[in-house]
Amino acid sequence: MSTPFPSPSLLPHLPTAAASYLTSHPDLPGSTVTCAILDTGVDPCADGMAGKNVTIDDCTGSGDVVLKKVDAKDLPKEYSLSLEKDDVVFTVKKRLYDLLNGKVLNRVKTYNKEQATIKFKDLISAASESTVESVKSKEDEEKKTNQEDLKQALQDMLKSYEDPGPIYDIISVKRDGAFTTYMGLGGELGSVKELNVPYKFDTLTNANYALSAISESADGVLLTVTTDAGAHGTHVANIVASATSPGVASSASIKSLKIGDTRLGSMETGVGVMRAIKSCEDCEVVNMSYGEAVALQERGRIKHELDRLAWSKNVIFLASAGNNGPGLSTVGAPGGMVDSVISVGAWVGEEMMEAQYSIRDVALTTQSTYTWSSVGPCHNGAFGVDIIAPGGAITGVPEWCLQKKQLMNGTSMSSPNAAGCVSLICDGLKKEGIKWTTERVRKGVFNTAKNVKGLSVLQEGWGMIQVEEAFEWIKKFKDVKEEDVRYDVTINRTATPKGVYLRQLEECNKKQVFTVNVDPQFGYDDVSAEMQDARAKFEMKCKISLSTDETWVTHPEFLLLVHNGRSFGIEVDATNLAPGVHTCRLEGRDTDDLSRGVQWYLPITVVKPHPPPPTSTLSLGQINFAPSERVRFFLTPPNGATFADIRIKDCRPIGDDASTRLMVLHCLQITPHTPYRDREAQFYTQLTPGEVCVKSVPLVAGVTLELCLARYWSALGLTESSIDVTYRGVVPTPDSVMISPGGAGTHVTVMSVVDDEVVMPSAKLDKWETALRPKTSVIAPIQGDRNVMLDGKTRVQGLTLTYEMKLEEGCDVIFKAELLNGYLYESEYESQMGMIYSEGKKLLGVVDAYPEKVKCPKGTITVRFQIRHDSISMLKNLSAMVVIAQRDLSKSIPLTAYATHGDMMSGGKKFGKRIIQKGNLASMHFGVPGWDKMPKG
Repeated sequence: MSTPFPSPSLLPHLPTAAASYLTSHPDLPGSTVTCAILDTGVDPCADGMAGKNVTIDDCTGSGDVVLKKVDAKDLPKEYSLSLEKDDVVFTVKKRLYDLLNGKVLNRVKTYNKEQATIKFKDLISAASESTVESVKSKEDEEKKTNQEDLKQALQDMLKSYEDPGPIYDIISVKRDGAFTTYMGLGGELGSVKELNVPYKFDTLTNANYALSAISESADGVLLTVTTDAGAHGTHVANIVASATSPGVASSASIKSLKIGDTRLGSMETGVGVMRAIKSCEDCEVVNMSYGEAVALQERGRIKHELDRLAWSKNVIFLASAGNNGPGLSTVGAPGGMVDSVISVGAWVGEEMMEAQYSIRDVALTTQSTYTWSSVGPCHNGAFGVDIIAPGGAITGVPEWCLQKKQLMNGTSMSSPNAAGCVSLICDGLKKEGIKWTTERVRKGVFNTAKNVKGLSVLQEGWGMIQVEEAFEWIKKFKDVKEEDVRYDVTINRTATPKGVYLRQLEECNKKQVFTVNVDPQFGYDDVSAEMQDARAKFEMKCKISLSTDETWVTHPEFLLLVHNGRSFGIEVDATNLAPGVHTCRLEGRDTDDLSRGVQWYLPITVVKPHPPPPTSTLSLGQINFAPSERVRFFLTPPNGATFADIRIKDCRPIGDDASTRLMVLHCLQITPHTPYRDREAQFYTQLTPGEVCVKSVPLVAGVTLELCLARYWSALGLTESSIDVTYRGVVPTPDSVMISPGGAGTHVTVMSVVDDEVVMPSAKLDKWETALRPKTSVIAPIQGDRNVMLDGKTRVQGLTLTYEMKLEEGCDVIFKAELLNGYLYESEYESQMGMIYSEGKKLLGVVDAYPEKVKCPKGTITVRFQIRHDSISMLKNLSAMVVIAQRDLSKSIPLTAYATHGDMMSGGKKFGKRIIQKGNLASMHFGVPGWDKMPKG
């Protein structure tokens, strides 16, 4: 008898108890709820989305088209429109290729080039066949020359072939205050384009679009043509609410808010995220499967708007925790950055492995989080991951993918699964007439989540979201006003205000005392009328019991809270803890009704490292890995170590088994004001029995180094490995070198502290940077409703800075606004964006918080940066901001190391290769190139 296909696990409902909830609540699940999807955009014609209530908008500006006012007689003659006397006509030409995402564009261009190549080759072949073979007259000679010239011209045209793509005429007619818009191509005018109605460009692209907004300004008419920047957003939306798969809340409405900028290859921007947050205020639930590493948590413009959305507008915001594990402290923003956002990790179970991945022997695996699912705690002490949900699904993707469904996995998929679950909860509450707030729903979800065996709190948070239990929990306490009270819990430590996070050897070897501040919050900006009753009752009912499961944390047993908060002390004694990770929650409960569960908590994490080893080599032993197991070592690199060689050996016996094992090595240190991505090294390696691999990682001496070795989540069979670490490095003095062309060179001393070290210094100049100062600086309000903040009254201002740069020859350039680069979610400014133009005003590229190379032609390049903030004084601070134009040198310039100053002066003996014994020093002198070696311009 054949076993039925495990279809329910293609888009899992069972682990979250969504399936059992739907059994008891089958009536149009999610139908009263709108879930916003902040992503690459959603294809409303895709499988699962077609026929649903889907609204779409492009918040990035990548689809913005400005139409200029024209006289009707100036319209292209081939377009005949029935116009009335008082009609106002606006028009513009727009390249199709400016609107397509990279995958569609590459496919279309490849196809067009193939077709053009065939045509050119046919013409070249025809020209070759008609070539005069024997020249008998001057006429024959001229004919032969012309034919050869034609053949060469065709070959040159083929080599230099460029496909500019079709150009659309967009025409909008304003009549009686309303706009009617048309799009024409090749002399044929398309039908009337209605707002938020999907249309297809053509059958070749198979890309769908919609006109999502139109408004009039002093510059003309601003029209937004929304296309998706990738398949990701449609897949995410289908997990939430697919009508066919089915999605978790299959009847929920979808509001697609595109934050992935097509001009940046789907990278999110500050302006896109801020506009999207504003557009979420009429939704119940939001999902954002996007994020980045940040230098600071709980900071920045985006954080403040997210807090306002959650606490003032009562919108529940869920976000992916990140796909940057398995190391600790790898949660991204906004998921792990903001308290008001529910951060979701990605779980995979045996049923998913069977249905989605066709793993041959599921019995050899175990449920877990995916190896790459990000892990807490945050740098600020918060646990980082709040809940987990199934992190894989096979569901609908855009039509341009040329397939109906696709498998995707990661926290990008777990977050919408959880968002679908929350949508079901909110829908059920609305249908039963139960009012709810963000905090009330969060308490219900967190207190009923189910712990998964084998997972730590840093992986799973409160555990797997449980729809039915959370719904019943919220119903049970629907009349308890205090459920709406949220608590701001902090400690008196600047670096980790949201929780205790000990990680350095010295702080773990001493008892630590902290002051805990608990501050009840009754509203966002002020005390609302609805919360005044809750405050009054809270004054009479605020007796809190404190508890934790760990004996190494000492705390009071009770706390009497008042409405303006209280403080108390705790002691964390990690002195007797073994090296490794130790976590607990200090939980506060209402003594008058303990059944209400945890009302607030303080996260506590101790990462106790091993002390520095007595020698440069440290053996960490042999490990027999269980399925999906991660083994973590926390080491203290000795003084003088600048990198470590990590040696991993597959200890399986060499014999009949030649299969590989996929292992993940993740090394990470935490330093202040530094994103984890800047202090990590990650390697995926396939090992066979007996094989050895060595990976070198840079490090900072004295800063705790996590060395995490993980068996990949889907790896089958015996996995046994040994790990050794060898510290290496020399310490230079000074640790940074400043040189100037034509100068006197520079002197560097290096010392080998850890062990004998072989050194052979080399250096080169391979980058060329030019500082650009603004030619013009203008501050002005940015018009349009989408540029008003969530409070409904504060308008965003824009600082526009214009720069010019003359290039003697074409090259790739990175334009860096170094004051702002590297900061997105935590930026004190809303956003920054640079538009790069050629001398002929062609848009060459766009740069933002993470600038990349822009291909620039010879001539004058214009760079126009816009920086956004509602404070004019903040913008004035940047009115003279310098932009750095960085180019690669066509040929690097070597800097030679000499043994002595005299050798440097005479071009004599070079430093060469030598051994510096432990504790000894060596001196070297770097010569510098003369002016004649330096680039001009």
